[in-house]
Amino acid sequence: IKMFEAAVAIDPEFASAYAGLAEAYSTMYEWYDGASTWLSKAIEMNRKALELEPTSLDAKYGIATVYFHQRRFPESKRAIEELLKENGEFFPGHLRLGMIAELSNDLAGARKHYRRAAELKPYDEDAWIFLAGAYRKLGNNAAADKAEIRVIEITSRKLEASLDDIIVMSRLAEAYARFGSREEATATLKRVLELEPNDGLAVYNCSCAYALMREEISSLILLRRAFDSGFRTVGHWAR
Repeated sequence: IKMFEAAVAIDPEFASAYAGLAEAYSTMYEWYDGASTWLSKAIEMNRKALELEPTSLDAKYGIATVYFHQRRFPESKRAIEELLKENGEFFPGHLRLGMIAELSNDLAGARKHYRRAAELKPYDEDAWIFLAGAYRKLGNNAAADKAEIRVIEITSRKLEASLDDIIVMSRLAEAYARFGSREEATATLKRVLELEPNDGLAVYNCSCAYALMREEISSLILLRRAFDSGFRTVGHWAR
């Protein structure tokens, strides 16, 4: 946020900086404290970006993302579908449409969009994580297992490049737990919590891993720690 604010201060006509600032605000809402003020700030910055650059896909997507967070799913879906007519390979659009479909109990639609996202960015673990979940809900455990293996492969490679990336490490721990690799999951969880015991998102991912291994007490303790560390949206995700 500070970097984007500095960019805007240097060049008030730089549309992409406003769109980037809006995305950062939305991220704060979605993955950290869940305060609605972030969304109003995101709308303001996206509108500013569109004033300067009416064709900005990032700004258009940013507004659709705000609709999503406000649970205005039909509006969010329409906005993203219009955006994809301009650029059918816009990865975040397919990923978000998958989320909307899944939340609307359209699991076939969710699988389609997650699959497309995974094709567009095969080395991004997000698409594979969501795809695995969709397959699991559809009862296709073999396909879900394959997607989970991809998550393990991708996050393992990323850790080779950045050994202390605790978010990637926590996702790897969760993938190990989901796939039944208990020993690897436990060792990875220990490493995450040694490196950074108070990063809300990493701790939340560790909580998920413990839940998958049916270690309820450890999971609940880490849920509370994630919340106390500032990860307020843990309440939504925990449900």
